[in-house]
Amino acid sequence: MADRKQHFFARLIQMSMKQSYALKASFWMRLVFMIVSDLIMMIGWYVMFESFQTINGWNFNDFMFMSGLNISAFSIWTLFFRGAGIRMSQWIQNGEFDYFLLSPQNVLFHASCCVSEPSGWGDFVAGIGLMIASGLITVSTFGIVVILFICAVLCFLSVNFFLTAINFYFKNTVDLTERLFYVFFSICGYPGSIYTDWAKILLITIFPAGLISILPIEVLKNTQGFTLLYLSGASITLFFGSILFFYRGLKKYESGNRTILRG
Repeated sequence: MADRKQHFFARLIQMSMKQSYALKASFWMRLVFMIVSDLIMMIGWYVMFESFQTINGWNFNDFMFMSGLNISAFSIWTLFFRGAGIRMSQWIQNGEFDYFLLSPQNVLFHASCCVSEPSGWGDFVAGIGLMIASGLITVSTFGIVVILFICAVLCFLSVNFFLTAINFYFKNTVDLTERLFYVFFSICGYPGSIYTDWAKILLITIFPAGLISILPIEVLKNTQGFTLLYLSGASITLFFGSILFFYRGLKKYESGNRTILRG
């Protein structure tokens, strides 16, 4: 049974990827433009760091690694789990979620994996490139970087699962949850060193953007084992908490009797 489910999700992701690659010219154009967009953003920050050298202890290499981690983790969501977020929120609000309830597969991951955004490849290439260019990935830190990357991906998925599930509990919140996600993503895009005191505590606990924008650099620069342990534990707890929150909300779903075939 487990093998069948794994095969199903592998085929589902493969089908979504093929669909996104169907228009080859559009695929490559979006990929290139996404890379260019990410690099242009970094040029602006490079000019700023050239002027100030450091921002509360962070240099440009620190910021480059953090941005690469943020962008590459974001790309995993867009490539393989793009259904979670605005798409799923719209299906829930419009009563179009019935199809996934009729499927014998895992509802949350089936709905999440059925959509893929090809521009995510551009983000993935740019993100990995930035992390390598930062010089913070070495033989001794490679294992830690892999853990940081997994934690960042879990955070992105968790936030999307939480925001999607809000639509079960409250009506007409699609626009609100979409805005909250981009607030989260925007906060992750600023140097984590600008957040201090209560703002820092808030961002590594209640609003977990700091798990991506603050703690990874602290782990790499200060080799803090406790910080890495906290980051890993918080990410895993957040992930499974978001799944639990989703399925509790699913019990409140009101069908619209609109069964539409999806991937």
